[in-house]
Amino acid sequence: MREGLVWALCMCATLFVSCRDKCLNCSNDQFGPPLGIVVSAVGAELIFFDLRDQKLRGGGELQGWAMACEATHTGNQLLVADNEALSLAIYDMPELDLDRRLSVGGVPMDLKLNQSGLTAHMITRNGFYYRVALQDFDVDTLDIGQQLRRLRMRPLNDFQAWIASTGDAAIRIVQELGFQELEPIYAPAAATDLCFSPDGQIGYAALPGAGMVWKFDADTRNAIDTYPLSGGPVDVDISSNGHYLAAADSSSGLLRIWDLGDELSYDLQCGTRAIKPVFAETFASLYVLCPDEGFVLRIDVGGEEPAITDTISCEPSPYAIGLWEQP
Repeated sequence: MREGLVWALCMCATLFVSCRDKCLNCSNDQFGPPLGIVVSAVGAELIFFDLRDQKLRGGGELQGWAMACEATHTGNQLLVADNEALSLAIYDMPELDLDRRLSVGGVPMDLKLNQSGLTAHMITRNGFYYRVALQDFDVDTLDIGQQLRRLRMRPLNDFQAWIASTGDAAIRIVQELGFQELEPIYAPAAATDLCFSPDGQIGYAALPGAGMVWKFDADTRNAIDTYPLSGGPVDVDISSNGHYLAAADSSSGLLRIWDLGDELSYDLQCGTRAIKPVFAETFASLYVLCPDEGFVLRIDVGGEEPAITDTISCEPSPYAIGLWEQP
């Protein structure tokens, strides 16, 4: 196992981009993919940055700060899990005018747009799962337990929603056809996040209480392997080709990346805390938020070893990140 320790603030190749220089009046003909979208948890500041060169492409402020955000496939709207107004909010882009708002009965924790782009899926900390048809705002809800934390749609066609709950060691599963909860999976410890291989057959659950990422068969629910992990609440993501798995520790700032093909791992120090790792489908890039420092870090996973190459300096406490990669 090879491990490389990198302190993000000392990278000589780091690119610093200030949110205070943002263009608030970008025209629609200047606005398009590939973009990263980051929202602050302090003043609801938002920035758009180019995934090719990490330069700012616009920004502004939302009416409430976000725990999660998703761009629609066409990119004309932004979906936000609004923690100030306890709602699902939809903004027009790039102007960031509020279009619609759906109030929910709890603190939103995570948000996902399905593959077709027709429905939004959101969970709240007090245990509710919402499925919202975006065309007419028709809403289905399920009460599925307490302290829900992360939501994932299972590939290939998002036929199931899988939900990590820190209230117990259960991973909740909702079958979208028929909209019913299936028998949960009881992992060796409470999952703080989970993700799937590109074909949806293999699941990876972060179980920091058990000191591991748990690899399992999503159909049989049988354990396959474990990857060592320590620390506090952990967020995970997997690359679109299934080659890299990333785990960000929100208590120590350690980002661990596994090369699943070569069975190697690498450690990168990302400030004092690291959250919400997300792989871009193109550009061999991984992004992670450092809320204490107000940074978004770009990690290049296309070289011999993963390395931090760029730092985007944002307003305090970036907490939500979304990628818009396709027109």
